[in-house]
Amino acid sequence: MVVSNFIQRTFQLKILDSYLTGFTIDVDNRHYLCTAKHWLPSTNMENSIDIDTIWIEIFHEDKWKSLKTRLVGFGSEEMDICVLTPEHRLSPFHPLTPTSADLCLGQEVYFLGFPYIRPSEKINNLFPIPLVKRAIVSALPSKRDKTLYLDGHNNKGFSGGPVVFQKNSNSKNEFCVAVVVKGDTREKIPVVGGAGEVYLNAGIVVSHDISHAIDAINKNPIGLKIG
Repeated sequence: MVVSNFIQRTFQLKILDSYLTGFTIDVDNRHYLCTAKHWLPSTNMENSIDIDTIWIEIFHEDKWKSLKTRLVGFGSEEMDICVLTPEHRLSPFHPLTPTSADLCLGQEVYFLGFPYIRPSEKINNLFPIPLVKRAIVSALPSKRDKTLYLDGHNNKGFSGGPVVFQKNSNSKNEFCVAVVVKGDTREKIPVVGGAGEVYLNAGIVVSHDISHAIDAINKNPIGLKIG
Protein backbone atom coordinates (compact mmCIF):
# COMPACT_ATOMS: atom_id res chain seq x y z
CA MET A 1 0.00 0.00 0.00
CA VAL A 2 1.40 3.36 -1.04
CA VAL A 3 0.50 6.38 1.08
CA SER A 4 1.18 10.10 0.97
CA ASN A 5 3.37 9.90 4.08
CA PHE A 6 6.37 9.10 1.91
CA ILE A 7 5.26 10.04 -1.62
CA GLN A 8 5.04 13.72 -0.73
CA ARG A 9 8.38 13.57 1.06
CA THR A 10 10.33 12.24 -1.95
CA PHE A 11 11.92 14.57 -4.51
CA GLN A 12 13.94 14.45 -7.69
CA LEU A 13 17.27 16.23 -7.28
CA LYS A 14 20.12 17.34 -9.49
CA ILE A 15 23.47 17.97 -7.84
CA LEU A 16 26.40 18.95 -10.04
CA ASP A 17 25.93 16.59 -13.02
CA SER A 18 24.17 13.82 -11.09
CA TYR A 19 20.47 13.01 -11.05
CA LEU A 20 19.31 11.36 -7.87
CA THR A 21 16.53 11.16 -5.30
CA GLY A 22 16.14 12.78 -1.89
CA PHE A 23 13.58 12.65 0.89
CA THR A 24 12.69 14.67 3.97
CA ILE A 25 12.61 13.58 7.58
CA ASP A 26 11.75 15.56 10.70
CA VAL A 27 13.84 15.08 13.83
CA ASP A 28 13.23 17.01 17.06
CA ASN A 29 10.98 19.50 15.25
CA ARG A 30 13.59 20.22 12.58
CA HIS A 31 13.37 19.58 8.83
CA TYR A 32 16.10 17.66 6.96
CA LEU A 33 16.74 16.41 3.42
CA CYS A 34 18.50 13.04 3.03
CA THR A 35 20.16 11.78 -0.13
CA ALA A 36 23.28 9.91 -1.31
CA LYS A 37 26.73 11.45 -0.81
CA HIS A 38 28.56 9.93 -3.79
CA TRP A 39 27.67 13.00 -5.89
CA LEU A 40 30.24 15.06 -3.98
CA PRO A 41 33.77 15.52 -5.35
CA SER A 42 36.23 13.11 -3.74
CA THR A 43 37.90 15.96 -1.86
CA ASN A 44 34.66 16.56 0.07
CA MET A 45 33.92 12.97 1.07
CA GLU A 46 35.30 13.28 4.58
CA ASN A 47 32.99 13.21 7.58
CA SER A 48 33.24 16.95 8.13
CA ILE A 49 30.81 19.83 8.12
CA ASP A 50 33.12 22.47 6.69
CA ILE A 51 30.88 23.17 3.70
CA ASP A 52 28.34 25.76 4.79
CA THR A 53 26.21 26.26 1.68
CA ILE A 54 25.43 23.74 -1.06
CA TRP A 55 23.26 24.72 -4.01
CA ILE A 56 21.24 21.89 -5.48
CA GLU A 57 18.38 21.73 -7.97
CA ILE A 58 14.94 20.28 -7.36
CA PHE A 59 12.38 19.42 -10.04
CA HIS A 60 9.16 21.41 -9.53
CA GLU A 61 6.51 22.80 -11.88
CA ASP A 62 8.09 20.98 -14.85
CA LYS A 63 11.48 22.65 -14.44
CA TRP A 64 14.62 22.59 -12.35
CA LYS A 65 14.76 25.14 -9.55
CA SER A 66 17.77 26.14 -7.48
CA LEU A 67 17.57 25.33 -3.78
CA LYS A 68 19.96 26.61 -1.15
CA THR A 69 20.85 24.05 1.51
CA ARG A 70 23.31 23.71 4.36
CA LEU A 71 25.33 20.57 4.94
CA VAL A 72 24.46 18.80 8.17
CA GLY A 73 26.79 15.83 7.80
CA PHE A 74 27.56 12.46 6.21
CA GLY A 75 27.03 8.85 7.08
CA SER A 76 30.05 7.34 8.79
CA GLU A 77 32.83 5.61 6.89
CA GLU A 78 31.58 4.13 3.60
CA MET A 79 27.90 4.77 4.24
CA ASP A 80 26.52 6.57 1.18
CA ILE A 81 24.35 9.07 3.07
CA CYS A 82 24.34 12.85 3.06
CA VAL A 83 22.06 15.03 5.20
CA LEU A 84 21.19 18.60 4.23
CA THR A 85 18.83 21.20 5.61
CA PRO A 86 16.84 23.24 3.04
CA GLU A 87 16.25 26.96 3.39
CA HIS A 88 12.49 26.41 3.37
CA ARG A 89 10.05 23.60 4.09
CA LEU A 90 9.77 21.14 1.20
CA SER A 91 7.02 18.75 2.24
CA PRO A 92 3.95 18.37 4.44
CA PHE A 93 4.71 17.06 7.89
CA HIS A 94 3.22 13.62 7.37
CA PRO A 95 4.28 11.06 9.99
CA LEU A 96 7.31 9.05 8.81
CA THR A 97 9.49 7.61 11.55
CA PRO A 98 13.19 7.20 10.62
CA THR A 99 14.01 3.74 12.00
CA SER A 100 14.77 0.21 10.86
CA ALA A 101 13.57 -1.30 14.16
CA ASP A 102 11.15 -4.24 13.71
CA LEU A 103 12.33 -4.82 10.13
CA CYS A 104 12.23 -8.57 9.48
CA LEU A 105 14.06 -10.89 7.11
CA GLY A 106 11.86 -11.56 4.09
CA GLN A 107 9.62 -8.58 4.85
CA GLU A 108 8.07 -6.61 2.00
CA VAL A 109 9.33 -3.05 1.60
CA TYR A 110 9.00 -0.25 -0.95
CA PHE A 111 11.68 1.97 -2.42
CA LEU A 112 10.97 5.26 -4.17
CA GLY A 113 12.88 7.33 -6.68
CA PHE A 114 13.23 8.95 -10.06
CA PRO A 115 14.96 6.83 -12.70
CA TYR A 116 13.32 9.10 -15.27
CA ILE A 117 11.94 12.63 -15.15
CA ARG A 118 8.29 12.42 -14.24
CA PRO A 119 5.52 14.92 -15.16
CA SER A 120 4.38 17.31 -12.46
CA GLU A 121 1.15 16.40 -10.74
CA LYS A 122 -1.40 18.84 -9.34
CA ILE A 123 -2.19 16.35 -6.60
CA ASN A 124 1.41 16.61 -5.36
CA ASN A 125 1.79 20.40 -5.20
CA LEU A 126 3.24 20.34 -8.74
CA PHE A 127 6.11 18.09 -7.73
CA PRO A 128 6.64 14.90 -9.76
CA ILE A 129 5.38 11.70 -8.21
CA PRO A 130 8.18 9.17 -7.65
CA LEU A 131 8.21 5.68 -9.03
CA VAL A 132 7.44 3.11 -6.36
CA LYS A 133 9.01 -0.34 -6.50
CA ARG A 134 8.49 -3.32 -4.26
CA ALA A 135 11.24 -5.50 -2.80
CA ILE A 136 11.85 -7.94 0.03
CA VAL A 137 14.55 -7.83 2.67
CA SER A 138 17.22 -10.33 1.64
CA ALA A 139 19.76 -9.55 4.40
CA LEU A 140 19.29 -7.51 7.55
CA PRO A 141 21.81 -4.79 8.45
CA SER A 142 24.86 -6.09 10.27
CA LYS A 143 26.04 -4.43 13.47
CA ARG A 144 29.32 -3.55 11.76
CA ASP A 145 28.23 -1.58 8.70
CA LYS A 146 24.42 -1.61 8.81
CA THR A 147 24.11 -2.31 5.08
CA LEU A 148 20.76 -3.71 3.98
CA TYR A 149 20.33 -5.85 0.86
CA LEU A 150 17.01 -6.03 -0.94
CA ASP A 151 15.71 -8.38 -3.60
CA GLY A 152 14.47 -5.84 -6.14
CA HIS A 153 15.27 -4.29 -9.50
CA ASN A 154 16.90 -0.90 -9.07
CA ASN A 155 17.57 1.71 -11.78
CA LYS A 156 19.91 4.65 -12.12
CA GLY A 157 18.30 7.65 -10.41
CA PHE A 158 17.00 5.81 -7.34
CA SER A 159 20.22 6.58 -5.42
CA GLY A 160 19.44 8.58 -2.30
CA GLY A 161 15.82 7.47 -2.21
CA PRO A 162 13.98 6.06 0.82
CA VAL A 163 13.18 2.45 1.60
CA VAL A 164 9.97 2.34 3.62
CA PHE A 165 8.04 -0.39 5.39
CA GLN A 166 4.96 -0.87 7.52
CA LYS A 167 5.58 -1.87 11.12
CA ASN A 168 4.00 -5.15 12.19
CA SER A 169 4.21 -4.44 15.90
CA ASN A 170 1.11 -2.25 16.08
CA SER A 171 -2.25 -1.74 14.41
CA LYS A 172 -1.80 1.94 13.52
CA ASN A 173 -0.52 1.28 9.98
CA GLU A 174 2.66 3.17 10.91
CA PHE A 175 5.14 3.58 8.07
CA CYS A 176 8.85 4.00 8.72
CA VAL A 177 11.82 4.88 6.54
CA ALA A 178 14.50 2.29 7.25
CA VAL A 179 17.38 2.91 4.88
CA VAL A 180 18.73 5.08 2.07
CA VAL A 181 19.28 3.52 -1.37
CA LYS A 182 22.93 3.44 -2.47
CA GLY A 183 22.59 1.66 -5.80
CA ASP A 184 22.25 -1.65 -7.55
CA THR A 185 24.70 -4.47 -8.13
CA ARG A 186 25.90 -5.49 -11.58
CA GLU A 187 26.95 -8.86 -12.96
CA LYS A 188 29.53 -9.17 -15.73
CA ILE A 189 28.14 -11.50 -18.39
CA PRO A 190 30.20 -12.72 -21.38
CA VAL A 191 28.66 -12.15 -24.79
CA VAL A 192 27.97 -15.31 -26.79
CA GLY A 193 30.68 -15.78 -29.39
CA GLY A 194 33.39 -14.08 -27.35
CA ALA A 195 32.55 -10.53 -28.46
CA GLY A 196 33.21 -8.90 -25.11
CA GLU A 197 31.17 -8.57 -21.92
CA VAL A 198 28.09 -6.73 -20.73
CA TYR A 199 26.89 -5.71 -17.27
CA LEU A 200 23.41 -6.76 -16.18
CA ASN A 201 21.40 -5.71 -13.15
CA ALA A 202 21.75 -8.49 -10.58
CA GLY A 203 18.48 -7.62 -8.84
CA ILE A 204 20.11 -6.75 -5.50
CA VAL A 205 19.52 -3.26 -4.10
CA VAL A 206 22.22 -2.01 -1.74
CA SER A 207 21.11 0.47 0.92
CA HIS A 208 22.37 1.94 4.19
CA ASP A 209 20.61 2.19 7.54
CA ILE A 210 18.85 5.49 8.33
CA SER A 211 20.58 5.50 11.73
CA HIS A 212 23.65 6.94 9.99
CA ALA A 213 21.59 9.98 9.03
CA ILE A 214 20.26 10.30 12.57
CA ASP A 215 23.82 10.13 13.94
CA ALA A 216 24.86 12.97 11.61
CA ILE A 217 21.86 15.03 12.70
CA ASN A 218 22.56 14.46 16.40
CA LYS A 219 26.13 15.69 15.89
CA ASN A 220 24.98 18.83 14.08
CA PRO A 221 21.25 19.54 14.68
CA ILE A 222 20.91 22.63 12.48
CA GLY A 223 17.77 21.65 10.60
CA LEU A 224 15.06 24.13 9.69
CA LYS A 225 12.81 24.64 12.70
CA ILE A 226 9.23 23.51 12.11
CA GLY A 227 7.69 23.91 15.52
